Amino acid sequence: MRFSTIIIGGGLAGLCCGIRLQKAGVQCAIVSAGQSALHFFSGSFELLNVDAEGKSVDNPVVAIEGLPEDHPYKKISDFSHYAEEVKSLLIDCGVDVNGDAKANHFHFTPMGTLKRSWLSLGDFNRFDSMDCFCGKKVEVVNIAGFLDFNMKFVCDAFARMGAKVEQRKISLEATDKLRTSPTEMRASNIARVLDVKENQNQLLT
Repeated sequence: MRFSTIIIGGGLAGLCCGIRLQKAGVQCAIVSAGQSALHFFSGSFELLNVDAEGKSVDNPVVAIEGLPEDHPYKKISDFSHYAEEVKSLLIDCGVDVNGDAKANHFHFTPMGTLKRSWLSLGDFNRFDSMDCFCGKKVEVVNIAGFLDFNMKFVCDAFARMGAKVEQRKISLEATDKLRTSPTEMRASNIARVLDVKENQNQLLT
């Protein structure tokens, strides 16, 4: 098969370029070495979190103006326009995202930390400040037998942010079956179990 364009790299930039070309009717191929970085991302997209002086960035579009002239972002003439185009491309492809290139929000990571993000998946919680958990009650819940989620690590992170933390483990018949084989007790398999309405109802009872 012949292609008009070949894109090297299957990260966010490569994928968006491919989508844009496809919309224009251009045949293209994306060549990526193994799984792209997006395969491992934690539900959010970063744009610019720290400026040239190492200070935290609240407004990426404004902060970009102060970057050194040799920074890759400085080579983009209308950064805000292209940031919005990327967001629109993702939404057109059925990826529900929320965010604004002019206002970083905070995204809670699986490591129990808050990081600045530009876009987050629509069903992920977004927070406006680093002290959003201070004085709040937080319950950290894990599936019994799932060892890849370090509850103490996450609880300690919440406590450092000033939250009152409790932890609890839950057990479902479906996840107990997964535990019979160590190779099956993985996050992806647990997610499939929790997608079943019957199992969701058990969690609520």
